[in-house]
Amino acid sequence: MPIGHFWRGLPGDIDAAYERHDGRFVFFKGERRGWGGACCHTMTKGWGGHRHHTPSLSGLMHAAPAVLQPHFPSPFPSHPGDRYWLFREANLEAGYPQPLATYGQGIPYDSIDTAVWWEPTGHTFFFRGDRYWRFNEDTRSVDPGYPKPISVWVGIPPSPKGAFLSSDASSTYFYRGTKYWKFDNERLKTEPGYPKSILRDFMGCQVELVPDPNPRWPDVDQPPFNPDGDENPGGRSEGEEEDEEEEEEDEEDYSEGGRKQGGDVDVVVQIDEYTRTMSVVMVLVLLVLLLCILGLIYVIVQMQRKGTPRMLLYCKRSLQEWV
Repeated sequence: MPIGHFWRGLPGDIDAAYERHDGRFVFFKGERRGWGGACCHTMTKGWGGHRHHTPSLSGLMHAAPAVLQPHFPSPFPSHPGDRYWLFREANLEAGYPQPLATYGQGIPYDSIDTAVWWEPTGHTFFFRGDRYWRFNEDTRSVDPGYPKPISVWVGIPPSPKGAFLSSDASSTYFYRGTKYWKFDNERLKTEPGYPKSILRDFMGCQVELVPDPNPRWPDVDQPPFNPDGDENPGGRSEGEEEDEEEEEEDEEDYSEGGRKQGGDVDVVVQIDEYTRTMSVVMVLVLLVLLLCILGLIYVIVQMQRKGTPRMLLYCKRSLQEWV
């Protein structure tokens, strides 16, 4: 979908964009520069994390440059020129576009590498080359003492081509080419392990290593190095031949099933048979005990059914007569 389909009046070849503190979107357009890219995927994660973007605008804003111009390796091609557009949501403000010189006092009018509204201080920062400017959105002018060297942002390379804040405003991401840097807004320095690949982490591309332009291939015709200096017509040393003989002997010691011939196998078999025998014996013992219990129960039941034995009854009558 062309970017002008959503933001009416915006050309399809914008160079840079950022969201201001008041929620408006600023788009820049200038002279087209040459870019080289290696991926045609739309960014589906990572970039749409601005804290103040609505979900729909955030996705469109961050994905549009990658969709319209897939040869760009970054979501915001950052080469602002002589015009800028100001949008409130998807509506172009009246009187735009305007020349970049009217945007504010003290900013670099010839070119800007990138711009970002930095929430921790509430200022807008413009970057170009090895310097940066702090811009006050209320006074529409650059603060005194600027520009300053970009080395203040420890670890950030010169001429970054884009920047944006994380969703919680704890980090700022800078990118240039196919690499990006994660800047800690509290410690004011780049986190360890950066730069990393934009193509892999944000755009889902498979990053391939650049092949060595001067590879060194082994000489297969040259015999292996012999430290003893002895010539061997077969290209092998005596030690290698002895190793091969030992390997052949080891292979002969193994049977077809892959087990080594000898007492070890017999021990394993005996253990298995002993265990099986003990299991059978335990089962038989349990069965005998169960039969004994059943027999005892049967005897008790029969005695209750037949009553007291006759001998005991006779003894009872005799005692009564004697008493």
